[in-house]
Amino acid sequence: MASQNFSINNNPRQVDEIDLKLIIVFFYRNKKLILISSLIFFIGACIYGLLQKRVWEGQFEIVVDNKQEQSLQSNLLSSNLASNILNFTANSNLETEVGILKSPSVLLPVFNYVNTERKKNNPNFEPIPFIKWKENNLKFELKPRTSILNIKYKDSNREIILDVLSKISSAYQEYSGRSTERNITMGINYLSQQISFYKEKTSNSLKEVQEFALEQDLTFNEIDRSQFIDQPKTQSNQLYLLSNLRNIDIERIRINSLNNIRNIDKQIDKIIDLKDDYEQLRYIGGNIPGLKRETAELNKVERNLLELKDKYNDEDILIRNLNEKKGFLINLIKKRALGYLKAQRIVEEARMESATRPKEVVVKYKELIRTAGRDESTLIKLEDQLRILTLEKEKSKDPWQLITEPTLKNEAIAPRKKVIGIVGIIIGLFSGTGLALLKDLTSNKVFSKREIEKLFQSPILKTFNISDEVIKEEKEFLSIKEIINLNEGNISFLSNNLENNKLSLIKNYFHEKLKTTDKNSSRKILFIDNDFSTINSEENCFVLIDMKNLTFSELEKLKQRFDYLNIKIKGIIVFN
Repeated sequence: MASQNFSINNNPRQVDEIDLKLIIVFFYRNKKLILISSLIFFIGACIYGLLQKRVWEGQFEIVVDNKQEQSLQSNLLSSNLASNILNFTANSNLETEVGILKSPSVLLPVFNYVNTERKKNNPNFEPIPFIKWKENNLKFELKPRTSILNIKYKDSNREIILDVLSKISSAYQEYSGRSTERNITMGINYLSQQISFYKEKTSNSLKEVQEFALEQDLTFNEIDRSQFIDQPKTQSNQLYLLSNLRNIDIERIRINSLNNIRNIDKQIDKIIDLKDDYEQLRYIGGNIPGLKRETAELNKVERNLLELKDKYNDEDILIRNLNEKKGFLINLIKKRALGYLKAQRIVEEARMESATRPKEVVVKYKELIRTAGRDESTLIKLEDQLRILTLEKEKSKDPWQLITEPTLKNEAIAPRKKVIGIVGIIIGLFSGTGLALLKDLTSNKVFSKREIEKLFQSPILKTFNISDEVIKEEKEFLSIKEIINLNEGNISFLSNNLENNKLSLIKNYFHEKLKTTDKNSSRKILFIDNDFSTINSEENCFVLIDMKNLTFSELEKLKQRFDYLNIKIKGIIVFN
């Protein structure tokens, strides 16, 4: 039975229930201290809230529109050159714009106005730093996935809020045009400087090419700007035009002459291989100047032969004479064609030799032409970009659009008296609880039955309330029969300065229970107060403990006496 009792009291679930009960008892025991602390802090919070200045808030919404700059950027970034020289537009985005709108460069006039107004109302007012004013009074919210910026301003002076918001909106609209115009002006200044530089550079490059061409007996044609202006400004077209500029005349002459010589050699070989092919000879004679008369005569002979062959046979004298003349004309055409082609070959060879230059001269000449073409191309691009920026500057710039006009909330946003009051109550509860814990820890009193069980290493078998009525009506936690039958032998109830009325109540209670539960028992039930020296260590001993004003010092002394007398405690009965 004893083991059953101990297992019941050591059940984790029961311990949890006791812990919750202890918490409830703790708050109930210290309810006055906690309530007084909460009331004090609540009153203090209410007084604090009443003493605070009322704060008002207004707001407006504006579209941070950078479409104009994006349009300008798309025009300027049509070439790789513009992306390098006009880098100031490449990083334009909403986060950057909002960051600029928060900066002193835009808001400083508004900040100065606020300080001036506060100075009027309070001559002793000391201006706060701009950063602190912005953090305390302004709030910027960029709505997700939009370019709408919400600006809120709060101040204890209700009269200036709308004026401040209006000044902020005006400053933002003014900035919207000023920012784009400033970027364009910077771009125009930069491009103008670069154009002046490249004009001089292009002129020097062309002059250098011309001087080198004169020194080396080379020909040089001025670069045709229309090649760059009329063609689309794509990278492939620019590379194509520059490659054409690299083909200088002397190379073109040499290559053409070399190809002509090869063509002449092929024609000479073909003429030598010809026999009496009338059609081939007529074609060759017709294409060579100076052989048209012989070719016409050969055609006439051929026609006469056709006419005579219809009337006479091949042995006729007229036909033989015409055949002899035909052979003579064919040989004459061959001879003169070969002579003409050989003369042409000599001319082409002379022309090719005259166009031949040392390799280093040609390489340098090409490099000079390429540099001149590149400088000219860059100059044209810069002039195009300058033209775009100049046109953009003349366009009228629309300011950013206000979605909502500056408005003022009807109710003050601070102080929030209800919140302050609730916070005061919460702080009071925590403070009161902390004080109660401190009081319990420093009082040395015992409030937990579990601490008694832990000290005596025995279970609490029953708990009695103080009043007689409660004792009579209370349900037993453990029946008296189970207490008596723990072991054979006498039962001793030990107490330390237990009040007489409580001791009498427990005596009557146990004697009455013993009669009804163990009528034939010869065992004795002893009640011993303070004098424990007469107790037999083999008896069943139970300790009676009064929780009223019980301290740890008393419990420890009692436990030391039990240990000294070798008294084993079977269980504990507690009086609340």
